[in-house]
Amino acid sequence: MTQRGSALIYILIAIALLGALTMSFVEPSGQQSRTQNAFKVATQIKDQAEVYRAAIQDCVISYPAGDVSTTTKYTGYNEPYPVPANSTYLPSGLRAGSNYAANIRCPGNPGDSNNHTLIFAGSTGRFAPPVMPLFDQWFYDNASSGVTLLVGTNKSDAYLWEGIQKAAATYNSCEAEAIDGTGSNGCSSGYKCFRLWITRNTTCP
Repeated sequence: MTQRGSALIYILIAIALLGALTMSFVEPSGQQSRTQNAFKVATQIKDQAEVYRAAIQDCVISYPAGDVSTTTKYTGYNEPYPVPANSTYLPSGLRAGSNYAANIRCPGNPGDSNNHTLIFAGSTGRFAPPVMPLFDQWFYDNASSGVTLLVGTNKSDAYLWEGIQKAAATYNSCEAEAIDGTGSNGCSSGYKCFRLWITRNTTCP
């Protein structure tokens, strides 16, 4: 009986050790997966931000005078950057329902007219990036504070916020920021956002 009892104790100890060893592998693996997902999100954010920024900059370079209409000159925007896609300056037939970055139009194309041409369209050979999983669409704004691109998510997965922070960290602190939304800081309450400044008229936080 003594030998059987001792053997049972050793078996229980072995099972406990095996369980502890298993947990030591499982926990780092979960953390590793979270880190990988955060890195993937950061890469997607930066890649898409640069696609939009490059297209806007090409527009500015191609039409440095911006909108040169002599009859309906727009005001209140940073020239020669595009006006928001839902701006009332645009004719109603060209005006979008919201200021999604995918719908922005290039001032100066054509010249003496507010019938600006879409930047992202089959005719231009440029296509907007697909909406990222778990994120809303990119927003574009041209206001007194500057010209910005912003994307956000209201999903609670921790790696999404980590990815946003990683993406912001690859830029100068005055150029990009990770925002915990309050509704009054440019990011809706309950959202986590990434904002890229294309041109900035305000001081850095």
